[in-house]
Amino acid sequence: AGIVRMTVEHTGRPGDALQVSLANWQSTSGLWARFSGPTASAWFGHVPFGMALVELTRPNTIVELGTYTGTSYCGFCEAVKELGLPTTCWAIDTWKGDPHAGYYPAEVFEHLRAYHDPRYGSFSTLLQSTFDSAVANFDDGTIDILHIDGYHTYEAVQHDFTTWLGKLSDRGVVLFHDTAVRDSESFGVWKLWDELSREHPHFAFQHAFGLGVLAVGDRVPPALASLFHASAADADSIREHFVRCADELAASRAQPTPAPVSDVPTFESKTCRMVSATVQAARGKMVRIKKALGSLVGRRANDR
Repeated sequence: AGIVRMTVEHTGRPGDALQVSLANWQSTSGLWARFSGPTASAWFGHVPFGMALVELTRPNTIVELGTYTGTSYCGFCEAVKELGLPTTCWAIDTWKGDPHAGYYPAEVFEHLRAYHDPRYGSFSTLLQSTFDSAVANFDDGTIDILHIDGYHTYEAVQHDFTTWLGKLSDRGVVLFHDTAVRDSESFGVWKLWDELSREHPHFAFQHAFGLGVLAVGDRVPPALASLFHASAADADSIREHFVRCADELAASRAQPTPAPVSDVPTFESKTCRMVSATVQAARGKMVRIKKALGSLVGRRANDR
């Protein structure tokens, strides 16, 4: 693919529009401060940005591939609800797990549904499906925000991106989680991100395992264009702002509240799941080594 040429939605002098939009990222309504959704996810650190993204881009359709306990997805939905937007949201997951997230019981989905349905059910759907099976439910050119957070091998993420690319609108943006995870042989999001960011307008956060923001349409909302065109100093300022917001949100949720988000049990952090997957892989190798040694010992015994 060639380099994507970006057209910014605005009138007036481009520099002025971009500067105003850049400032908007640090002066949104602070919806994140009232977020009461699930916290048992490494994505919790990106909730403030995710909610600000919805506020500043006003998407018509949001689709998430890989939802788990629903932290990121409920952040999107909460912003839609609080802002009164006519946005349609879809969360797509089998809710069975995978080798990276671990395999989890049906209660994960039931807990999420109990929290989600009474709050967001009027405009949001939790679709139990594989990503490939679900894609047929969407017309081409209709999705404004696509969040890809499923199985994290390079091949799997590349397949998800390629399969769903045609469903993105001309304002479309794709979010990739775990772009900063490079210390695991089986995590390949960073590799795809490195490739795509050479061809598309983009912005990246490094905290909370990394989040890549990629514009794939040719009509980019001004707020996103401001990120893509930001100077190094301004980009660092935006990153620091959202790290502070995430820290404040985490601190507020760590305090006892009269009505905590009860419906989501505490599951392992992504770091723990990564360690668990590594341990499982190591155990598998040990079993194979033991079998090989057993065979070798047996052959030597027979030789005697």
